[in-house]
Amino acid sequence: MVERLVAGIDKINDAVGTFAGWLTAFLVINVTFDVITRYIFNFSIVASQELEWHVYSLTFLLGMGW
Repeated sequence: MVERLVAGIDKINDAVGTFAGWLTAFLVINVTFDVITRYIFNFSIVASQELEWHVYSLTFLLGMGW
């Protein structure tokens, strides 16, 4: 019984860790987009900068347990 519980928790933990990994990939793309628009095209999108902080915090909080 305990082994099944531990296996279920491990599956959930692996899924959350995988999701945090995909969030990290999305964060890299978003930061790259923000840097390109800011330094090459001389304009900045505030929503993109805010999204960076939110995705970073989610990645940190979800990935910490993994």
